[in-house]
Amino acid sequence: QEQENAALLADVSARPCFGAPAMENRARCPDAVTALPLVAVTKVDAPWAAEPGCHGTATGADVVQTCFWGTGKPTRVVALVGDSHAQAWRAAMHRIAKARNWQLIELFAGGCPANASQSIVFKHRTDAGQCPEWTTKTTGRLRALAPDDIITTAFAQQNVFQPAGSGPAGFERVWRDWLVFSRVTVLRDIPTTASRNGPQCLAINADRPQACANPRAAVLVDDDLMRAARAMRGEVNLIDLSDHFCDARRCYAVIGGASIYYDDDHMSNQFSASLAWAFLREMPPI
Repeated sequence: QEQENAALLADVSARPCFGAPAMENRARCPDAVTALPLVAVTKVDAPWAAEPGCHGTATGADVVQTCFWGTGKPTRVVALVGDSHAQAWRAAMHRIAKARNWQLIELFAGGCPANASQSIVFKHRTDAGQCPEWTTKTTGRLRALAPDDIITTAFAQQNVFQPAGSGPAGFERVWRDWLVFSRVTVLRDIPTTASRNGPQCLAINADRPQACANPRAAVLVDDDLMRAARAMRGEVNLIDLSDHFCDARRCYAVIGGASIYYDDDHMSNQFSASLAWAFLREMPPI
């Protein structure tokens, strides 16, 4: 079944109204927010799904695990950095990297935003210092690699930073460190699911995917990541692709037949890949 699903996904992904592009041309894609899911969500849609081709992964207490993608002389070296919500953009980045001959560098830590402040609450975290420690090591690794661009995002609303209110300053401190040797692009985090599991909701409402939509004002939140990005708008590049998930009133679980969510908060790889060209248009020129 996995092979059949992969073949189906390869077929529908080439359609101009599959996924995010459907929101860019509603006249051409009138069923952008009403189409039923075309491809089942499976384990290959997980942001952390294994994909062959990673070069130079390193592990160890003092080494940040790093993955390099691409061969030959790249036209651009881009690092994707952050927690699992950053990892969820891999499918989009891989599609761009293959088409544009980029080298992609990945540095991820589940549950850890790249932030200098201590994160004291994230799904029962016990070590408040583990994320800033990872962030410091990651910055050192990035400094040595000096990519052209660093792209980052985070599930910031699920973190409680210490001291209270220090989340935005923690992001800003890290980004300023990165700006010494690279350009920084901040991706707005995706709309939440209002604590509903996306695929489960779609299974229950198989003929009415709109039942899994949520009010835009309730699920597209203003978090510490956005506060920091706005404060540094003249220094970092902020990319907000929310209009590919939402219209003026609601944010959806299915767009153009692509299921947006893998679970109750992560974007699926099938939808991530469909965002590639929308993302690329917002990137600063080389």
